[in-house]
Amino acid sequence: MSKSASDLNETASKAAVGVDVGGTKIACGLVDATGAVLESRRVTIDANDPTGKGPFRQIAEMVCQAVDAARGMRLAVVGCGVAVPAVLDRGSGVVIWAPNIAGWRGFPLGDLLQDATGVPVLLDHDGPAAVLGEQWMGAARGCDHVVLLIIGTGVGAGFILDGRVYRGARGIAGAVGWSCLEPEAVEDPVYREKGFLETVAAGPGIARQLRERITRGEPSIALDIAGGDVCAITAEVVFSSAEKGDETARRVVGRAVRYIGMAVSNLVSAFNPEVVVLGGGVGHRLGPYLGEIRRVVDATAQPQSAPVVRVTCAKLGDDAGVIGAARLAMEAFGPGVRASHHEAH
Repeated sequence: MSKSASDLNETASKAAVGVDVGGTKIACGLVDATGAVLESRRVTIDANDPTGKGPFRQIAEMVCQAVDAARGMRLAVVGCGVAVPAVLDRGSGVVIWAPNIAGWRGFPLGDLLQDATGVPVLLDHDGPAAVLGEQWMGAARGCDHVVLLIIGTGVGAGFILDGRVYRGARGIAGAVGWSCLEPEAVEDPVYREKGFLETVAAGPGIARQLRERITRGEPSIALDIAGGDVCAITAEVVFSSAEKGDETARRVVGRAVRYIGMAVSNLVSAFNPEVVVLGGGVGHRLGPYLGEIRRVVDATAQPQSAPVVRVTCAKLGDDAGVIGAARLAMEAFGPGVRASHHEAH
């Protein structure tokens, strides 16, 4: 066998585990060098354990299961990438602060996972992992200038600029949920707690706004969908109600979409990307509203940048962070494994 054929066979026999930790769930997958997800699983996160050990144990169990699955497929796991919605010290593998996960403040997640699973572990922010996934295998495939706007439990973003991941001076670039799009929000403590855009456009904010309207007496079928319990109304219920023609829900969604369009417009003007991808639990529901977002971009973005940008929904769903985290692990721990023509820096 020639050396090149041997190298190809060696690369093909490698895989990595990718983990995407969200505000409500943990997703884990075994990903090969072609970007295929060979095995995956999801669990609801134990985010309220004050010690932080609950989510750690969940992740460790899922990674071990993925490693066992890889052995059955005769694949060598080169490492594990973990995408976390948190401020991180990537070098030490310490979670400095995860606002939506109790106990993850100064939490040594990387070392704990490596000790528990026996594989090398790399932590990264969820934005870089998800944008890498979409660039490698999804809606931004082949693009060198990408913005991924992640709208779910919170609002964040990932950036690829000139073919390289951009993380910022402290590794936390992408906190666009803190974008302030109304002057009165500057002094309002409601918006200052989590950021204006996140308060009005993330899933919990969308649900809260409809609940408030119903409490004030505005009619909505969302209450019936939620079984008569106003507290059971989620963003999913709001979008479903709007799609059924409910006017109150449509007003709430329309307001969120307008602000999302403004945020996309600002990102287009700031970064001049080829594509803006909308991901996350809310982002995946925005397909019917892309026309309105496009109108806001065309009306308000920098006039040379607006016509060339494509605005689209993510293709990979929950797999974006898993695939991107696995790619980061391949680049870090798998000599000879190159997940795409762009290196992850």
